[in-house]
Amino acid sequence: MIVPFPTVSRRGVLVFVASCTIFSALALPLAAGRADGEPDRQGVSSVAAGGSFSFQGRLEIDGVPADGLHDFRFTLFDDPTAGTQVGSPVLQELAVANGLFSTLLDFGHDSFNGDARWLLVEARVGVEPYTALGDRQALTATPYALFSLSTAEHTHFNDYFMGASSEWALGVQNDGTGWGFYANSNGLGPIGATIFASNTGGGIGIWNETSTSDTAMVIRNAGSGQLLKGLDAGYNVRFSVASNGFTKARSLSLDGLPSIGPATLDISQPDSARNLIYADVAGATRFTVSAGGSVSAAGQFLANQFDLAEHITTSGVEPGPGDVVEIDPATSEGFRLATTPNSALVAGVISTAPGVVLGSGPIDSPATSPQLALAGRVPVKVTSENGAILLGDMLVSSSTPGHAMKAPANPEPGTVLGKALGAFDSPDPGTITMLIMLR
Repeated sequence: MIVPFPTVSRRGVLVFVASCTIFSALALPLAAGRADGEPDRQGVSSVAAGGSFSFQGRLEIDGVPADGLHDFRFTLFDDPTAGTQVGSPVLQELAVANGLFSTLLDFGHDSFNGDARWLLVEARVGVEPYTALGDRQALTATPYALFSLSTAEHTHFNDYFMGASSEWALGVQNDGTGWGFYANSNGLGPIGATIFASNTGGGIGIWNETSTSDTAMVIRNAGSGQLLKGLDAGYNVRFSVASNGFTKARSLSLDGLPSIGPATLDISQPDSARNLIYADVAGATRFTVSAGGSVSAAGQFLANQFDLAEHITTSGVEPGPGDVVEIDPATSEGFRLATTPNSALVAGVISTAPGVVLGSGPIDSPATSPQLALAGRVPVKVTSENGAILLGDMLVSSSTPGHAMKAPANPEPGTVLGKALGAFDSPDPGTITMLIMLR
């Protein structure tokens, strides 16, 4: 029969031989060696220790050191007398020799989060009920445990965590207001990088995620170097951000998402003396957009359409694409649909899809008025009122509102609006392509 503590001469006594030792995911040196392609680790490899800790004690029954096999139950609590049980009890059958026993206890990594813990030890003989061997014993910190709970410097250089888990290799959590992870290095170049992350499995090297209302990532360089640099497989610079915000990229692909804002690319330049956009090839300027919006290009402007147009103000029935228009004598700088044949007020044709548009107004509220074609090729509405139209025929206004017709043999000056680039011979109105040529 085991009698409860504390009468040493008569009752079962639990005696600590040494304080309990907790190892929690600490790197322990193993044999030297490295896999092909891995960086040299100076002949040192390592592996994470388990979550167990050693426990030694002394058991006496009726004042006599116990011998043989005995059942033990170890239970972890967060309070010396009351509180809550932490994890599941550990049940073990241990060999006791001359009162001494030793074992390893493992309550799992999650049972030790930095808060104090107390251990209740119970034992029994045979099938008798378990008897508590005294009060709950406080688990005091050891040097390794103190290290893991502090931010003291370490000397475990070249140590690393290695495994084949489908989750993470290293997790850092701080429920306080301080840093979750802090790294500092005084090295230079790639070898002296503060943080080095490598992924050879086709996945992401570094993933940063936050659910706060603050910034997801902040990069600060208090020196004269760059804030960010991107390299290709040959260590050639492909992307860089200088400390003043100046950004260079070998190529840039943008995908505008409606949820982000009204623009795919938003450029802001507080210095009116600098360009909004500057592009060069081998140091030679090729394209610029000034702070005032002026565009300069060393090459051609390529458009998929065929005419140059400008927005105009009209009165009466608003003309549509392909309609012939003339100057409105009753409105300053105004236009109207042409309704008389051989009109000397004819001004041109409303563009269908211009390649370049002038007079669009403010960028934030562009004009939506009809666009008068000024140069190039443009579709025009026509009739055969003055006979079939042949290629190269000059065109003038007709009596059908907004339509052109073949010009007479000697058209009056100011009545010709262009030359036909297509033939037309139909009793019904139609559309052909015209070369703009006012004369």
